[in-house]
Amino acid sequence: MDKLNVTFHTPGNGLSQYINCMVEIRGTPYKEAMRNFPVIKSELVVNLMETPFQGTSGATGQQDECRRFTLRGIQTGWYEVMAGEGLHIFVINFKPEAYQMIFGLPADEMTDQNVEADLCMAELDILWYKLMEAQTPEQRFFITEQWVTSRVADSRHQIKPVFYWLKEQISISPATRLNELARYSGYSRQNLYSLFKKQMGVSIKLYMEIYRLKMILSDMQKNNFPNLAALGYRYHFYDQNHFVKSFRRHTGLTPSQLQAQTIRILNHNQSIYADKDEDTALEQL
Repeated sequence: MDKLNVTFHTPGNGLSQYINCMVEIRGTPYKEAMRNFPVIKSELVVNLMETPFQGTSGATGQQDECRRFTLRGIQTGWYEVMAGEGLHIFVINFKPEAYQMIFGLPADEMTDQNVEADLCMAELDILWYKLMEAQTPEQRFFITEQWVTSRVADSRHQIKPVFYWLKEQISISPATRLNELARYSGYSRQNLYSLFKKQMGVSIKLYMEIYRLKMILSDMQKNNFPNLAALGYRYHFYDQNHFVKSFRRHTGLTPSQLQAQTIRILNHNQSIYADKDEDTALEQL
């Protein structure tokens, strides 16, 4: 069985304000199902295999098939890929606020949606052939950066500066009240709520909850045996029942179940597709 190889790339040249990272995954996972947890991102998934692969959304129960491209809006629940042997996929991990700029689609209409991207954008066929012809992950990263640069240059949509400020404030204090953010931003509470949801695809409240989940997942991977109750409290889940319920809603597992799975995988010395920068946390379950 081929080892699963994961290659990350964080773009430069100003593209980091639109892309979190790019990832190429090749080989055979520990198990057929790979579960991708929501960590504030949108994705363009490229299938570099001759056959399609299947996926299931935990938020909607929707099953889909990726032939060449799957465009995924921000996910509020887990997403599971049925991989099997010989997996070869390429993932472009976008910041949600750049979604409309790159794809011309409102982010709030794509929340928890997975669509065949090449049906939306004919030019993706050209990109797919270039990625297939490339011999190395580095070549595919370069080709993708060129494509994103051209999309940004041709876009009629711009990202409002207030969104960068809001993300910074939330990263400093992910439990800040909306009234406080509105007061410092200069927007009314209702306007700020509407603008944020339209641009990001989710409400500020849900964004904060998923952001805190991202931090919890990151800490769980850095420390294999955390005190789970203390970990939830650290990220402002002061009620244990609420913490477990929220965690299960987004991941399909309780914190203790995920901890047990993570330990078992580490004991098998398998690769884990882990959160890097602001991208994603993928567990092979």
